[in-house]
Amino acid sequence: MNRSWITIMRTEHQYIGEIGETDEGNTKLFEAESNSPNENIRLSGDPEVLEAVKIFLAGLPPTYDKSAALELMERAVEEVYD
Repeated sequence: MNRSWITIMRTEHQYIGEIGETDEGNTKLFEAESNSPNENIRLSGDPEVLEAVKIFLAGLPPTYDKSAALELMERAVEEVYD
């Protein structure tokens, strides 16, 4: 079975394309192997998903407070599990 990798990367490039983790201007923030037997993204759960979500929450604009962030996460959960 082929494995996929899920990577969250901060980059200075507008178009990511085929950049590598060591390219100048790139910072790998998170990487995990996806254990899905098909084309879907599948992480193993906590702590991988928790770490990825924390990275995205930390990247929210400063106008988001805890309440707004919780509302956004609730909407995301509702949309995924609808």
